[in-house]
Amino acid sequence: MKGAIVGKGITCWAFLLSVVFAGACIADTVTMTSGRTVEGVVLREDPSSVSVALNYGTVTFPRAAVQKIERSNKPAAAPAAKTVGAPASAKPRVPSWLTAVKVLTAQPWATEFHQIPATVVDTGVMKNVPYQSFRCGVDYEVNVYGDPDAPAGIEIGVYHGLLKDKAARENCVGFIAAVLCDPTDAAMLKLLDRRQDLVVHKGLSIEITPETAEDAYGGWWVSAYDEEALDKARASEKELRDITVERAAPSPTATAAPRAGAPSGPTVASARQTRPNDDDLLGWAPSDMRYSRAPKSSRSSGTGGRVFVRSYTRKDGTYVHSHTRRR
Repeated sequence: MKGAIVGKGITCWAFLLSVVFAGACIADTVTMTSGRTVEGVVLREDPSSVSVALNYGTVTFPRAAVQKIERSNKPAAAPAAKTVGAPASAKPRVPSWLTAVKVLTAQPWATEFHQIPATVVDTGVMKNVPYQSFRCGVDYEVNVYGDPDAPAGIEIGVYHGLLKDKAARENCVGFIAAVLCDPTDAAMLKLLDRRQDLVVHKGLSIEITPETAEDAYGGWWVSAYDEEALDKARASEKELRDITVERAAPSPTATAAPRAGAPSGPTVASARQTRPNDDDLLGWAPSDMRYSRAPKSSRSSGTGGRVFVRSYTRKDGTYVHSHTRRR
């Protein structure tokens, strides 16, 4: 791994980034060729696309549909002095969703970034825990579990062509190490056996899961999660109804879905959410569903299960659908 992502300084930077975004109103303006404007944080620009963070969700537009981008000239608020010298116990162990995607989209391998539908997990330790899911580099996937502002867990995995790619695995380890706010957590992660391993440090489970595991969905994973926090992060049945939609079948025009419940494709652009003239920027297009996981339990397999809405938050202890500013 090159030093750009792995070092202790980057880990501290990821924490400070979360403080900056929490305390500052930073809004870039993206003007579409249709004349519509969208305000948010521009995460990444590729020759073919522009990805923007809105309110608790991201959208990716084709570059050809974007007329111009105006970067905010509003300076980010500096973190309070007491934050810099705070003990590790005062820092979050897992980064906010926005910190995670900012660090992710800064990586050279995180091409073709986009958010995908996250299928409700109805078995195991992640049962009924809301999460956001992101794909990049075709076969990388990142999932952030629980309250987007204070997650209970985060994981990154690889599928298919990247399963035996040692550099891709190290990219995953480096990414999680970079966003873990306790340098001891990051150091312990780097020592784990890349085949399969688990260590628990002060309540945080740091784990490497092989693609052969029952709950791996065919992917190789690096994860960090707090089981007590996951228990507190579970959504009630009412909350699940409020922040999920039916997992619809993939669009008939989409490329045939690949194997083993962990979709992949020739390019992300073929199934990306690219509807700049649609009033519902945070809705799912039918073609997005081919990237969602198939439900694991037999109880939901007959209906196709449900997926979380693109944008949700937790307000006063209750999960609710969030909204985005647009004009």
